[in-house]
Amino acid sequence: MESPAFNPTRASQSQLTDTLGGPAGEKQELKQLLFSFKGRLSRQPFWLYSLALLVAFGLAFVIGGALGGVGLVILLPVYFFYVWASFAMQVKRWHDRDKSGWWVLLGLVPVIGTIWVFVEVGCLRGTAGANNFGGDPTDLY
Repeated sequence: MESPAFNPTRASQSQLTDTLGGPAGEKQELKQLLFSFKGRLSRQPFWLYSLALLVAFGLAFVIGGALGGVGLVILLPVYFFYVWASFAMQVKRWHDRDKSGWWVLLGLVPVIGTIWVFVEVGCLRGTAGANNFGGDPTDLY
C-alpha cells in the first residue's frame, strides 16, 4: 500500500480529528446526526433529513389529532424529538459555516433572523476543507 503524497497545505490526519471523536470526514450515524450537537453537516443531508422530519412530524400530528386527547399526549414527545433533532442539525450547519452553534438563536429574531438563517444555513456552502469543528463533510453524503 502506497502512502499518500505529502501535501503541506492540508493538515495531517491526526490533526483532523472530528469533534465526534472519529477521524475527520467520517460519516455520522443517524443517532449522532439527530441527537448530537457536535460535528458538521453539509446542505444536502440537512435538507433531506429536515424534510423527512417535517413529513414524519406532520403525519404524527395528523394521527395525534385524529385520536383526540390521547393522541395529543402521544404527540408531545414526538414534538420534543422534532425540535431537538432540528436544532441539532441546524447547529451542525452553523459549524459547517465555521460559526458557533449559538448562532441558532438568530432564528428567534423576527423576519430578518429567519431570512438570515435560511440563507446562511440552507443555501450557502460550508467552509471548504477542515475548520474548527471537523473535516469537510461534502464528500461523504
